[in-house]
Amino acid sequence: MMPNNNDISIMKTTKQKYRNLLTLILIFSVSITFAQVGINTTDPKSTLDVNGALSLREGPALTLTDGFNNNISLGTEPYSFYRITGPTDSFTISGFIPSANADGQIIVIQNTTDEIMTIAHNNNASNGARRIFVPGEKDFIVTGQFSTITLQYNGFQNRWLLLNKLNHIETGYVSLGSIFTGLNVYTVSIPDITAGSSISVNLLGPVPSSIAANLVIENVESQNGNAVFRIRNYGGDITGGAVVILINKI
Repeated sequence: MMPNNNDISIMKTTKQKYRNLLTLILIFSVSITFAQVGINTTDPKSTLDVNGALSLREGPALTLTDGFNNNISLGTEPYSFYRITGPTDSFTISGFIPSANADGQIIVIQNTTDEIMTIAHNNNASNGARRIFVPGEKDFIVTGQFSTITLQYNGFQNRWLLLNKLNHIETGYVSLGSIFTGLNVYTVSIPDITAGSSISVNLLGPVPSSIAANLVIENVESQNGNAVFRIRNYGGDITGGAVVILINKI
């Protein structure tokens, strides 16, 4: 049975509708591929424009050890925030395993211990693509519980980049041996310091109030290559004293 003119007309109309629909789907797909995406805004100004808060979820705690921690795994499902637990003494981080083909991956690391954390610069204890570039090409010493750093992975350099150190603040840890009763004058050699640097000196770690009440840090001075300061001890001799020196290089 041959189709009549009406059937042929309907078939042509249906085919045309399908063609139009496919064309619209194609146009829509291409526009999504190249469009700017807005969240809570209909007028995005960049590739991703978020009108509101951005939440970065926390992953499982990273249990590290004293000494060097190398090629640290971020887990099978990477997150943006990690707490460090475990160390009972000073520890060093030489590298993290980035996501596959990572470029721009950002992680925030918080030290929840009272121990000194060192971020090693491009240290070969970790594999090449897992190492960390520290501005100034020097290890970065971070002190104090809940201290936090931010790292971003750069695919071109195949390294993590430490972002926090862009403010040019150097942290130095100095052991003083003992702080005797009376006036103690210290000269600490720090090659990168200049007479124009601003520095601050603080006691390291939690100091018992009975001891801290007897100590006064005074006359802090920066010289070319040296930090000079005095600690006046109004109590008895203290064995194993230590300080943290913060240097804002100018």
